[in-house]
Amino acid sequence: MPRSETTRATIIEAAEKLIAADGIEGVSLRRIRMAVGSGNTTVVAYHFGSKDGLIKAIVLDRHRRLERYRTELLQHADASGPSTDIHVLLRAMWWPYFELRNAEGYHTYAAFLASVSKSYGHWLDQLLEHEIGRAHV
Repeated sequence: MPRSETTRATIIEAAEKLIAADGIEGVSLRRIRMAVGSGNTTVVAYHFGSKDGLIKAIVLDRHRRLERYRTELLQHADASGPSTDIHVLLRAMWWPYFELRNAEGYHTYAAFLASVSKSYGHWLDQLLEHEIGRAHV
């Protein structure tokens, strides 16, 4: 992975973890920069533009991971029998949120979403509809 992509991934991981623990309002870009150990005071802004840009990057990154896992669950269900069973479909829809782990093995994404939805709920809905909904068209 190129250095720039490694830095972006490191920032995403650190920001998700901090926001999950302390809430969106309790985490500054400076604190995220310090968590990744960067001496560059604009490293987060350079890669994401703003806190909104960083949140968007986290959501889109995790959505890709969640969708891959959902696809695996549905393919396994198809191979095992009828994938129209409501339990199978609900498991494919929700289980990935509980299984998704960060680089350290912690389940921080659900807590991150809960924090973000308090302050960014409407914005998050629009992001999901615009960016993610567009990918399914």
